[in-house]
Amino acid sequence: MLNCFDCKQISWYWYVILGFVDVQGSFLVNKAYQFSSITSLTILGCMTVVWVIILTWLFLGTKYSVWQYLGSAVCVTGLCLVVFSDSGVGGGGGSNPVLGDVLVIGGTIFFALSNVGEEFCVKKAGRVEAIAMFGLFGTLVSLVEIAIFDKKNLEVVTWSPEVILNFVGFGISGFMFGSITPLVLQASGATLLNLSLDFRPFCVI
Repeated sequence: MLNCFDCKQISWYWYVILGFVDVQGSFLVNKAYQFSSITSLTILGCMTVVWVIILTWLFLGTKYSVWQYLGSAVCVTGLCLVVFSDSGVGGGGGSNPVLGDVLVIGGTIFFALSNVGEEFCVKKAGRVEAIAMFGLFGTLVSLVEIAIFDKKNLEVVTWSPEVILNFVGFGISGFMFGSITPLVLQASGATLLNLSLDFRPFCVI
């Protein structure tokens, strides 16, 4: 059995930090949907790829070609145009598009930190330790923040079979995603992971 406070490769408090960072990213992105349109947020969510490229280059020593950097620059230009459009020039959807855009961009920074940190942990400590520790501390951070910030929201929820099934479905999908992600990170890295995640929305749009 894995002793959470006796990890062989990486100190447990690093997993606490990564769990905290990942939870904040999820919170900001989900909060953003209250203020901006799903189209803008889906496009801006691709900003994670840019942050991941920068972070993997700085901290993991990943090498990229000039064309890859050029492609990232083009993407950043497009994302800036989305924010500019939502600020009023093109009329973004939602009650406060600019706030929603800022929140989702903040979320992408947290997600990039989480993904790059998890890639490092997976390659240094292995998938088993990374999945176990990341899942454990991510869950604990979530429960603490729910108890502090969302207790009132939970109290007013009208529980029904449909609501419960939604929670169960979300939990199962999150578990599957969290279990498969380390495999991709170990095989291909955080950059390819986020490119794979962000390509599908563009096909829909």
